Amino acid sequence: MLPLRAARIYQNLLRLACYLRFYPFVYNTTTNRLERAGKLHWFFHNLHRIAVTYGTFFCISRLMYTLSLRGHFPLLPKILNIAWCGVYTLAAIAYTGIANNEMDIMNYANWVLEEVNKKQISANMTKRERHAERRLGRYLMMGILLFSVNPAVHANLVSEAPCSPHFTSSLFYDCAGFRELNIPFHVHLPFMAIEYYMMTNMLITLTFNWSITFLGLSWILADIRKLAFTLNQNEDIAILQYRSRECNATVLNDAFRVYLSAFPSFLFFVVSCLLFGLIRIWHTNPYATLMFPLCGARCFYEAMTPLKVAGELNEMNKKVKSSANRQIVRKTNNTRRLWKMYKRSFNSVRCTAGYLYTFENTIVLCCFNNCIQLTLNLLVTFKGQ
Repeated sequence: MLPLRAARIYQNLLRLACYLRFYPFVYNTTTNRLERAGKLHWFFHNLHRIAVTYGTFFCISRLMYTLSLRGHFPLLPKILNIAWCGVYTLAAIAYTGIANNEMDIMNYANWVLEEVNKKQISANMTKRERHAERRLGRYLMMGILLFSVNPAVHANLVSEAPCSPHFTSSLFYDCAGFRELNIPFHVHLPFMAIEYYMMTNMLITLTFNWSITFLGLSWILADIRKLAFTLNQNEDIAILQYRSRECNATVLNDAFRVYLSAFPSFLFFVVSCLLFGLIRIWHTNPYATLMFPLCGARCFYEAMTPLKVAGELNEMNKKVKSSANRQIVRKTNNTRRLWKMYKRSFNSVRCTAGYLYTFENTIVLCCFNNCIQLTLNLLVTFKGQ
């Protein structure tokens, strides 16, 4: 249930990522569904996964080694290295979640694709539904746009800060920079290509997790809102339909448990580091550090959008259960007893971070508050640098 252009762009993105073996699935262009991949496909997919795992350990080990030297560590490479550690770690976690829950993720993604491919007749849609459809398409396109421009911006940093410990160029060249050393473009081009591939590898995996969870939660929320309306019309069938929405939410929580448990902490941590860099050093060379606002915006966007939808879903779920209780009270004694027994089998339609907590509206405020506090702490700590 997306605008036609947004649906086609999203399908082409999934098809391209599956063709390049970033996802362990095969995209069927006839049915527009994901299918299980063969051994050769899995072999190349594991190579992408190993590359991200290697990049994670390389970033962390290089950061620890540089800090152990107790010498001058410029602020720009320090911010970049710490932020890269957070993004690499989250990408490695996302790869692990896909590998451990391949079938659950594929089944849930196919349900999302089924919703994407639904043919809607405009005459049968209300004005609010058409507005919600267009708005969801804009949100999805914004996320894809932020994903598409970030790898090139990150690769440009190799020319500006080749001494950053997390770049492979730091193993061969000095901190002065390629331009200051008058190194030809074709010499440092391979290092930029490596960084472009690594960022594409990480971001396309994170974009897959973000898009499936965001679209799934959005459509579950839309269905729950419809259920709230039908319950007010005293329709018993709405209570029965609540079960299917609960199953969708349960599959989402189980399939993406690892990602849902990790993404708020890591993304807001990266946002804090990049916001600190944006305040402290972006004005010195805006072109060279263009990554700060762009990458910060992408991380903030991918963190806030699913959290906001999950918080609204939790609030709407409470309203639906309260309305269902009022409907049960109005029934006769025998019918009321049966409905109460059936209602006890319900859990809740909500998004959870594994066994840690449930995403509520207060979680959004807490994450945003922690992000601001961490940024202020960094500004105070590195005041003199």
